[in-house]
Amino acid sequence: MTTYPLIYATNDATILPQGAADLLDGAIPTIKFTSPDGNSKFTLCGPEAPWPGIQDGILLVDGLSGVTPGFKHIDLKGARQPGVTWTYTMYDTCNLTMRLQAHATTPQGMSRLVSEWIGAWNPNLQGSLEYWTVDRGYWWFPARWGEPWADQIKQLPRLVLHQEFTQKIRNDLAFWLGVPWTDTFPRDTSGWTGSAPAGCSWATSVTRTAGPPSCATREPKTGPRSVSPTAPARQR
Repeated sequence: MTTYPLIYATNDATILPQGAADLLDGAIPTIKFTSPDGNSKFTLCGPEAPWPGIQDGILLVDGLSGVTPGFKHIDLKGARQPGVTWTYTMYDTCNLTMRLQAHATTPQGMSRLVSEWIGAWNPNLQGSLEYWTVDRGYWWFPARWGEPWADQIKQLPRLVLHQEFTQKIRNDLAFWLGVPWTDTFPRDTSGWTGSAPAGCSWATSVTRTAGPPSCATREPKTGPRSVSPTAPARQR
């Protein structure tokens, strides 16, 4: 597995001291991309992101755009009806755009870095784009190469040791995914007619998304077992 950023001369991907301090501070979000086969991993933003002139790597320079999916309202309208009657909202794919810079310390490192990045993308397969902060947790989605690279290369990257380009990514699921969690709470005994043992509680398991949760279940439980998400959830 190849991990960027790294120091080309030693092939060392250890985080730098300033990056370690920023990681403890927790203010800067971390954004990473992993190739579909898991053989290439790039940190694009955050404490582990590359330091130009010291490490080779891909750097996010202008933030993210298109982080939420488009949508279309499905309406009904009578011939003489003022306005419309809303019936449903359909979400499109989430189309993310990133402005990136490739930095290297040697011409050989520049060629290796760009080749590794190009090889990490395949429109037929999905990698993983991750975003996390200390306070807001971990979010990710299956990332598909959205559109071909169309940037003009104005200078020779091997000569100037950097290259700017635009990466367009498609999220087929529309929403970002989060880490599943399980909540428990005691049942209300008033009017209880069920056959569950006394003292049982209900467990709810939900997979977080940036939109409606994808799944949840509820069932009585008497021990510390978790509940597998298998049924459609209500919107939270």
